[in-house]
Amino acid sequence: MPSHDLIEKVGSRLPDDFSRRQLDGALAVLTQENNPARANQSASLFRELTAHVLDLMAPDADVMRSP
Repeated sequence: MPSHDLIEKVGSRLPDDFSRRQLDGALAVLTQENNPARANQSASLFRELTAHVLDLMAPDADVMRSP
């Protein structure tokens, strides 16, 4: 598990509450020792978080209009 300071630093840079909830969920599932799919679920949540943040930063329409 990453340090509390690192988690807070990353969380403070996220653009919205949805992103912060995704981060919390991705980290929380890692602590579920009885969950054999915890790594897969965490990776999936991180993938969705990354896609959400990138979409906010660079919407598809803006990217398609760029040279």
